Amino acid sequence: MNNYPPKVSIIIATFNSEKTIKRCLESCLSQNYINKELIIADAKSNDNTMKIIKEFNSPNLFYFSEPDNGIYDAWNKAIKISKGDWVCFIGSDDFWISNDSITKLVEKIDNKKINFVSAKVRVYSELHKNYYVMGKKWNFKKLSNNINIAHPGSLHKIDLIKKYNLFDSKYTIAGDHDFLIRSGKSISANFLDLEIIQMLDTGISNTRPFLAFYESSKAIIRSSDFGILKGFIFFIKSFLKFYLKKFL
Repeated sequence: MNNYPPKVSIIIATFNSEKTIKRCLESCLSQNYINKELIIADAKSNDNTMKIIKEFNSPNLFYFSEPDNGIYDAWNKAIKISKGDWVCFIGSDDFWISNDSITKLVEKIDNKKINFVSAKVRVYSELHKNYYVMGKKWNFKKLSNNINIAHPGSLHKIDLIKKYNLFDSKYTIAGDHDFLIRSGKSISANFLDLEIIQMLDTGISNTRPFLAFYESSKAIIRSSDFGILKGFIFFIKSFLKFYLKKFL
């Protein structure tokens, strides 16, 4: 593979993340993969988030703090200043489970055609003190049926992201789902059958499920590969599955 080992840019969007950002950054900077950089796009936090970030003295850490139009706007800003051959995104309340996770992901870039590598993540509930695992092999056709790809930690080749004009900042929650749908036919993927990240279930996709379903349905409807009927079916199935699980 050319430019081996490739440079990996880890991008984190933050806003008032003082309770979790230290653990997140520690897990990023302790990754044993050497050729990496960490970029933090902060949305002008008014708590101690930036103070905690500034306490980390690392030549691989870069940050800025300014108002943005949501997580995908923040990601796009970070992408534009990144120097990585590959980019991955994790939440400010996520952390890498082991210090060789990125190394194992990069090992899956085993030929020049690969431009996306995903794995599994643990979705942890602080309320119930348990977790479930999500993340399956890439399958473009299934993107209109369910969100089976674990996006946190997934490696995206920078050329793929730029080819499809970054992330659509009009989305609040489903911009990553939209991107995978838009770029799906160009994705040549590999899969790491390993849990690499732990994330909390307190994100906006869980606290505002109706909006999450709506935005994903919108992305499906906009796609010429799926269309209105599949978008409608996705919304109904997601809605019923979520609320049946909640109340039964």
